[in-house]
Order: sequence, then C-alpha cells, then structure tokens
Amino acid sequence: MESEREAEPHDHKGDVREDETIPGDGDTPRIDSRELFGDAREVIIVHDQQNYRLRRTRTEKLILTK
Repeated sequence: MESEREAEPHDHKGDVREDETIPGDGDTPRIDSRELFGDAREVIIVHDQQNYRLRRTRTEKLILTK
C-alpha cells in the first residue's frame, strides 16, 4: 500500500514535445500519461474483457501487469 506522503512532481525530461515526431509512429495516437493517471498511481485498463493494471513507480517508470 502506498504511503500517504504527497507524490513527487515529475520533471518530464524525456517527454516528446508536441512539434516533435517519433520515428516510425505515422498516425499513431499519443496520450499523455497524466491524462490517464491524474493524481492516481495506477489505473485499470480493460482490453478484450481482461483487466490490466498500469502502475507508475516512484521513479516514474510504467509497469503493466495482467
């Protein structure tokens, strides 16, 4: 269980700017992770009637588990 301390701000050093392109991405939609998570540390993504847990670690990495 997460501690009740306030989440550390993310500096977004590796973020891609809006005007940058990702090689080979074509028309692939991009979703900023902040839109998915809001203030939460994890979200449940439902795909093909299966639940997947997407979690942000303390070091701001993403972990997807079934």
